Amino acid sequence: MRDLSPEVAIANLGDAVRAQRTAWGMTQQQLAWASQTSRSTIRRIESGHAHDFVTAVRVTRVLGIDLDEAVRGTAVPHAQRESEGSLDDSTEESAA
Repeated sequence: MRDLSPEVAIANLGDAVRAQRTAWGMTQQQLAWASQTSRSTIRRIESGHAHDFVTAVRVTRVLGIDLDEAVRGTAVPHAQRESEGSLDDSTEESAA
């Protein structure tokens, strides 16, 4: 397989994050909260802008995406597993 340029890899990652987030019905704010980052960072990732590796790992782990597949553009959105629960529940609990 041919090596990807950094620009293509970052764009692929952004596409995978957006596809999985929307497949789960999450907002950017919910994903930001779950991955301990800001909504603007999620927006930048989804727009294909550079970001740090630690943040990419956090975001892909929350979404259950394989980072290598995301970067290569082969990640496929999947249904949220029941064991992961709803982020709405955890958000409400933390607000109480």
